Amino acid sequence: MKATSEQPNIAWNLVPLAVPNGRLQTGKQTLKPTELRTKRRIFLLSEPLRCTLVKQDQYWIASNEELAIEVPAKTRMEAEQTFAEAFEELYEFFVEMPQHIVTEGFQAKKVVFQNLVQAVYQR
Repeated sequence: MKATSEQPNIAWNLVPLAVPNGRLQTGKQTLKPTELRTKRRIFLLSEPLRCTLVKQDQYWIASNEELAIEVPAKTRMEAEQTFAEAFEELYEFFVEMPQHIVTEGFQAKKVVFQNLVQAVYQR
């Protein structure tokens, strides 16, 4: 997928969240990107990344609990892009950190990223 000004830079698979009575929650969706694109990199994921996109007042919030990412933005497209950039920052922090600095907790998060990211391409 080629990025243009009209398209988001993330390959999203949108699935509205259901509530117990079977209705769909308004303004809240589950997202399952398999590819994240930033200005510097393209991340191909080994499995879809379960994310939530919520419209709250005038902001869109994209989040993922496992990776502890929660980013607000004015538009949905900005939220998707900001999420990809936050993912990239965490990837750099955990995966590219020198091994001798890494603690046990960091090592666990590093393994999560290494298992999740199948390939990384520079732009």
